[in-house]
Amino acid sequence: MADKISCLISIVERGKGSDLISFYQSKGCKMNFKSIGKGTATSELMDVFGFETAYRTCVFSFGTVPSIHHIIEELRNRSDGVVKTKGIAFNLSLDAVNQLMSVYLNHGINREDNHMESSNSSLILVIVNQGFSDEVMSTAKSVGARGGTVIRSHWADADNFAQALGIQLQEEKEMIMIVANEIVKQPIMDKVNLLHGIKSEANGLVMSLPIDNVVKLG
Repeated sequence: MADKISCLISIVERGKGSDLISFYQSKGCKMNFKSIGKGTATSELMDVFGFETAYRTCVFSFGTVPSIHHIIEELRNRSDGVVKTKGIAFNLSLDAVNQLMSVYLNHGINREDNHMESSNSSLILVIVNQGFSDEVMSTAKSVGARGGTVIRSHWADADNFAQALGIQLQEEKEMIMIVANEIVKQPIMDKVNLLHGIKSEANGLVMSLPIDNVVKLG
């Protein structure tokens, strides 16, 4: 029986993505994608995490649940650091993937019991019109968020969605990723939706996904 697939998201210093991917590949994670993001943490928090600039490399990796859990254990337990970078990594369970992807990621994997305790954190995704990410993060920080990462995106079928709701939508978007614990998750989502929701000027969409495990890098 094939193992389920998990998505590992790593947000690290600019230029460190390739090193991280090489490590992930050596641990059996064979499908990795890179993108560029911009951090929204305050200068004080950037100093704490050791970031020199606001720009980030975001790595989206896919592998079997045991292989992803093994990677997270290595990241968490090796004091020397498997890759010399600052940042954060967390994984999300996927309910379903296409069959060929599952076959490819399961091929050659040794089956191991690799249970890990679940995290009490969630990934909040806020998708807003371009130019509103600073306002959204200001709102989120007012109720407990420590920072986030912004990725530029494009809404592929904005016209259909806008027609269904009877509103105007901008196609150019910014996707804000915020990792939050269960105490502040709902207040963040409620206030962001209240001030920057779909019928506001920001046209914001707010959602959350449970995080299986999270680890600080560096």
